Amino acid sequence: MEADQHPRQAERLAELISYDILDTAQEQEFDDIVSIAAQICGTEASTITFIAADRQWFKASVGMEGRPAPIGFAVCAHTVVADGFVEITDTLKDNRTKDNPGCLGEGGFRFYAGAQLISSNGLPMGTLCVLGRTAKSLTDVQRNTLQILANQVVKLLELRKSLKAADILRLEVDHRVKNSLQLVVSLTTLQKRNSPSHEVKTALGQMQERVVALVNLHNVIQNSNSSHSVNLRILLNDLTKLMKNSIASEISLVVNVGDIEVSARIASSVSVIVNEFVSNSVKHGFALGQKGTICLTGEMTEQGQFELRCADDGVGALVGGSGGSGIGMKAMRASAEQISGTLTVDTPPKGYQITFRCDVSKA
Repeated sequence: MEADQHPRQAERLAELISYDILDTAQEQEFDDIVSIAAQICGTEASTITFIAADRQWFKASVGMEGRPAPIGFAVCAHTVVADGFVEITDTLKDNRTKDNPGCLGEGGFRFYAGAQLISSNGLPMGTLCVLGRTAKSLTDVQRNTLQILANQVVKLLELRKSLKAADILRLEVDHRVKNSLQLVVSLTTLQKRNSPSHEVKTALGQMQERVVALVNLHNVIQNSNSSHSVNLRILLNDLTKLMKNSIASEISLVVNVGDIEVSARIASSVSVIVNEFVSNSVKHGFALGQKGTICLTGEMTEQGQFELRCADDGVGALVGGSGGSGIGMKAMRASAEQISGTLTVDTPPKGYQITFRCDVSKA
């Protein structure tokens, strides 16, 4: 017997589509739920089934062979239009299932129980069901457990939906930030070109350099991809590849940073510090075209802090120039302070070095 349509079918289908769950890949969290449901209820099979307009689709299943039956033979379609929990103790004695090919003959399912998967708007999208090859009844504990597990399925769906919405919002914000920064670069370029003052041109040039650096940093962090964490090794390798394009070939840029996952907030501060250090080293430490090396070394300390050492073997002019009070050092110190980190200036025998430390678990 084919199930009737839900009285709010159009709304129900729109709700199902909004979760973007149909035809998604297998996920362990959903697989675990059907496995637990079958074990708790003592049945051979269990599925998480979504009822679309013209088909039923299994997000997860255990004990089921082949493809889901056509929508006309979908037992779960009856559950979707029911008032709530559906239990069919003997499928061959119930009008909804007695002619169902999946219930007939040797090996057919003689028992069915399904709990609706109800969206936050109160619409059933599918079921968490269990099926057995012998007629039986569930205990109250089994029914309650199946309902609780169905609620967990919906919570997983809501979480997936929220994360997707957050990603879309983040991408939109990223796009707007990038456009805004590029607009600032364009306006600064125009003002610099039209200004008659050498001092103003110099100041605007410095500002332009830093905004361009911010655009590059933004692109690198965005492409590192995670809204939850950023791999510093990947981030700094990508960042230094960009920077090498504007560095003389006589200067080597060496990165030795482990696979350390940090928040986007820490990654942003680290990126600013690296960008400012490299820019200042190139400008002051190797100003006369000398050959040399800039090294970036990052690791976790025994105290659980991330430590980044930035060093060059240049002339050490940074100490007397921007190393103390210049805009570059101010930017580095501000970046460290905003994540409760520390920045110290070291005095190696040759060149210039800074050490940045922060607690990655707190920032």
